[in-house]
This record gives sequence, C-alpha cells and structure tokens, in this order.
Amino acid sequence: MKTKILACLVLIAADLALPSQVSAETSVHTIEVTERHLFGPGPFPDQKLKTAWIRNLKLDSFLNGIVKGANNLGAEPNVSGEKLQGKIVDGMLSDKTLINEDIDMANAVIMNGQFNLLLAAVYGGSNNGDTFFYRDDDYNWWIKDDIAIDPGFPAGIVKIDNFTFTTGPRLIPHSVQTEMGYPGGTNQTGSLEAGRVAHGRLGDIDGDGFLDGVFNAIGRFPMESIFLPGAPFVQLFEFKSDIPVSHLQAALLNAASARSYAAILQDLETEDNKHVDIPAIKEKIRARMQRISFHLGKVSSADVPSCEECLAASSVSELVSVQIGEKSIDSSVVANVFNQLVNIHEQQNG
Repeated sequence: MKTKILACLVLIAADLALPSQVSAETSVHTIEVTERHLFGPGPFPDQKLKTAWIRNLKLDSFLNGIVKGANNLGAEPNVSGEKLQGKIVDGMLSDKTLINEDIDMANAVIMNGQFNLLLAAVYGGSNNGDTFFYRDDDYNWWIKDDIAIDPGFPAGIVKIDNFTFTTGPRLIPHSVQTEMGYPGGTNQTGSLEAGRVAHGRLGDIDGDGFLDGVFNAIGRFPMESIFLPGAPFVQLFEFKSDIPVSHLQAALLNAASARSYAAILQDLETEDNKHVDIPAIKEKIRARMQRISFHLGKVSSADVPSCEECLAASSVSELVSVQIGEKSIDSSVVANVFNQLVNIHEQQNG
C-alpha cells in the first residue's frame, strides 16, 4: 500500500505548478496578522497582543522574498505601536533608530501597565532595515530581520539582530544563565517553560485559495538588558495573506509540516521522556494528514489529468487512515511522502 501511495504522489507532484516554476517575475503581497499571543518574557503572564500587518512583501520565487526597509518619518503610513505607546509619531525609536514602517508589530504592555513596549523591525542592524522571507529545506517558512523592543526611553531598548520567525515547530530554550551554568536564570516563559514546543503551521487551513498559517518567534533578552536579562520569550501569530496557493501546493506544505512534527516526535518519544507535548504533536500530525486528504480531494482532473484514476482509487484516503486510524504515528510514511515530493520538486527546478 505504501508503494501505491507514493506512486500516486509521484504523479501528483509531476504536475505540481509551484510559483517558482511559472514565472520569475516579482509579485507583491500583504500579510494580515489576525491573532497574536505573547508568552513571557520570563515569568510575566501570557497576553493577547494587537493584530498587525506586513505589506509590500515582494516574492520572486516560492516563499522567497523581501520587505525592503521603508521609512518616511512622521508621514503616513506609520506603525501602530507608536500611537499605542502614546509617543510622538516620527517613525523612530526613542533613540532615533529608524523603523521599517512596512512591518507593523504593534505593542505589548507588561508589569501591570508599567511599561508599554513598542515592537518593531528596525534599521541599524545587519539586515539594514530589510526583512527577509525564505523557506528552508524542510519547507518551513522563515522571517529574518533586526528587531527592537522599546519601552519609550533609550536606556531600556532591547535590540536583537537576525531575529527569526518560523512556521516550523521549535523547542523553547532555557535562559541564557541556565544554558551557561550560571545561577539566577528563569526558565519560565509565561505559562510555558523551557523544553516545551512552540507550534507553527503553513498551508491553506480555511480553503480559500490563499496562504495562511502560524509563525512562532522565540528569543531571549540579551544579558545586558535592564529587563529580565537572559529570559526567554515566545510569540505566536496567526496570519492570512493574499498569496495564492493551489490545493496541490497546500497539500505539499501540510506534508512538510507533518514531517517536521514527526521529526520532533521521534526526538521526544523515548522510554525515559514522557514529554508533556507528545499527545498534542500526534494530533497535529493527524490534523495535517487530514488537510492533505482535503486538498487532494479538491484536485480536479484538469489540475492533474494523469492522476485522476489514482485519486479515484482512494490512495490518499489510505494514506490518511495510516495515521488517523492508528494509535501510533508511522513517521516513515510521513517522511517518505515528504521526501518524494521534495525530490521531484527539486528535479523540476534544477
């Protein structure tokens, strides 16, 4: 049965028209951040953050692109965090560092309202104000830029170069102090703690034909910070976009997500490690297999004329049943499906 499943996927992938194959032209897109949650830093309670947006994302291939640094000082458009902080709207941090005004991350309020933090992508770091979007070999989507957390006075600003967001699951790190063997660190991240999994997702969960998902951001305050030096923090943000994605592409991205979770599961699921997130990880793998079935079930004969027969034979339903109908996760099936799709994609793109 596994051979039959993989043969079907080979035929599907052979007709998979990813954007990088269709055109080398740049397309410009907007990402709307519809829900955001902050955990930490350190022991600070969880909080729901304001919605946000990313605009002028220029993609030149599948999931690869850039938001160039843009700043016009106090003129519109401005990031919402400046207004929410109640400071002068001038397109700058309190130390006069320029903000990339096409990346709006709003604000966060901590310590019972004592500090109102402006969150921003900024100039002055190694990325020169630009924000880069790219996919890795596992088909997780990444964002990389230089960020700043500004409490409204220069001495309190925290800046982190090459900060990353990703749609792939990651383990939450320990504090810098714990990692270095020093006392005094906190390994709490709001309601989470070091070693827990920060979740992510990429595909088309609402089936509207456009890319959506969940990014996670994991960081630690620098040791020189006046706020909780070395403490970890996590941000999760759900997004939708105007980036077109076909059912076949969404199926591929869900297979990639399932494979990333399966890899973490293999690391965590040992006799000596009864990790608290293992049940949730298994459910996420099954959910992604269900999405693969949904998307491939929507594929018409016009999309994949060579695979109509194998779709009719319910090979994909068999693939889903392997994962959903069994108590255990067969990581080899998930990995083989992912690897087969990636190999074909890479062959088609040289």
